[in-house]
Amino acid sequence: MKAALHDLPLTHLRTYTTRPPRPFERANSTYVHLTGQEFHEREARGEFIETVTKYGYRYGSPRSLVAPRTGPSIVELDINGIRSLRRVLATPAVSILVTAPSPEDLHERLTHRDGSVSESRSNDWNLSMTSASDYDYVLVNRNVTTLGRQVVSIITSELVRFSGVTWIGAQAKLLPSQAVADPAALPVASAVVVKAGILNDGRVLMLKASRGAHGAKRDLPGGQVRLGEDPVAALQREVREETGLEIDVLGPVRQWSFIEGRTQFFGITWACRATADHVVLSSEHDAYEWIEPHHLPLDAPERAEMLAVVHTIESGHFLPIMATSRSILSDVDAD
Repeated sequence: MKAALHDLPLTHLRTYTTRPPRPFERANSTYVHLTGQEFHEREARGEFIETVTKYGYRYGSPRSLVAPRTGPSIVELDINGIRSLRRVLATPAVSILVTAPSPEDLHERLTHRDGSVSESRSNDWNLSMTSASDYDYVLVNRNVTTLGRQVVSIITSELVRFSGVTWIGAQAKLLPSQAVADPAALPVASAVVVKAGILNDGRVLMLKASRGAHGAKRDLPGGQVRLGEDPVAALQREVREETGLEIDVLGPVRQWSFIEGRTQFFGITWACRATADHVVLSSEHDAYEWIEPHHLPLDAPERAEMLAVVHTIESGHFLPIMATSRSILSDVDAD
């Protein structure tokens, strides 16, 4: 699992325990291992968000978990730690429960690792299942390689969802944090763009145009919102014009921004479903394809956004609809 996460832009955080490190943990543990006295002293100083005694050892989540950071981070917690962290965390957090296929399978794995298993550890599977609804994602670990790919896909899509990164060709541009050194290069106009991530039977619709400034490329259906037009109505209109499809708009996946020429574009990608998969292309595009995101190369620029659409629909965790669309439109109307 750690190897699968190695290339992701994440800061790996650690929690504290009085449990001695296992042989395979000594070089790269997810815990800071303390003596009982060291743990007690830190607890007395109020350094933990929450503490718990499990399996005869003390475990604690440090307050440093909620310290301001410049980028995303990852940490391993149980459900009590996750609930405590959510109460004090000011930034978005995504939780993933990784569980064994069955209590018997968990018992067998723990026995293989530790030699024996206490009754409390044997009950862990049932306890995790009772709290599964508190997690954003639940993954069953049947194969560690497959599990690693699933976790990477989820994290990648969530990073796209919350980062405000949009892909142009193979190069990402970040706004509004990027600095513009030359005042003459500042945008003089703005526009709102809506894109449709249309899911049908596990596949997302992509259109291909051979014309344009960036040459041949694949893109989600969509276009600009007309002045005074509702963003959802604009999305349905654009999809109808470009593909002939009628769509149900489920909710926004992410918002993004980029500058092209002297225009700054503000955009929303929406998760949608279509009642059919027969596409009638307009003259703007040359071809279309229903693509399973997992089949795309890992470095394909559109892969992460397509995965974000799939995972958002599966989880039902959409961005606030009215807050998102109104904030973007008010920014543009103020120009």
